Amino acid sequence: MTTDPTTAATSPDAAEMVLREEQLHVRTVRGPVERVIVRRRVVTQVRQIEVTVLREELEVRRLLVDGDPTQQFAANERPPDVQSPASSQSLPAATRRAVASRPPLVIVLSEQVPVVQLHTRPSERVTVTVETVTEQQELREQVSHETAEVTVDDQTTSR
Repeated sequence: MTTDPTTAATSPDAAEMVLREEQLHVRTVRGPVERVIVRRRVVTQVRQIEVTVLREELEVRRLLVDGDPTQQFAANERPPDVQSPASSQSLPAATRRAVASRPPLVIVLSEQVPVVQLHTRPSERVTVTVETVTEQQELREQVSHETAEVTVDDQTTSR
């Protein structure tokens, strides 16, 4: 007679059986869910700034040499009794040579010109972090267990 490992007798009138049941053992496994890509992009904007600039303009005032010093004439006007360059032939020869030998008066006018320079500087610090969130999840799983059934003279008793 072979003995069943699930049954054992303690006495000749008694029988014993080991019942088994399934148990749930739960553990967690870490796995990838999604990938996140962080990129930096350059956004170009047009900025408009008004800048005050200076420039020199030439102003010519004509005054009479022997006349009233407060009497002025615009650059395109001729004071009365002044000979035009076309009639300079009536000047004495020595005066004409002195005028012709003078170098022309050269005046350099200047102006301000806006100059644009771009400087890149840090404007914002962005930090990306990963947080672990703990939450509860409810699991449902069907488990089985063994029961013993004893039949004595057509009467069944369960344990």
